[in-house]
Amino acid sequence: MKFRSGLIIGFSLGYYFGSKAGRERYRQLNALLERVRSEPRVEQATTRAREVIDQGTQAARSAVVDIRNKAADEASQKVGDLMGEHDHDGQYVDAPDVDPTVTRV
Repeated sequence: MKFRSGLIIGFSLGYYFGSKAGRERYRQLNALLERVRSEPRVEQATTRAREVIDQGTQAARSAVVDIRNKAADEASQKVGDLMGEHDHDGQYVDAPDVDPTVTRV
């Protein structure tokens, strides 16, 4: 059913935007489109779709922030491991004498 609805909507939009039927037909289609847009069910569906999109956007943004924070913590830990020891909070404690120009592998 979703495919059929999408197909009908896609065909309708293509006809609407690609119509060469003249200005009068354009006005008729525009009036029909306005009537459909003002239907309460269409407005509710539009509102719900926007809410779902906003929720998805927020979830994606939150996931990206979590991944970024995890990567930053891991990088900090690895740098700390190369430079010396850390306490339980990951803070740099007492490093041995290390030449900063030498990279340890």
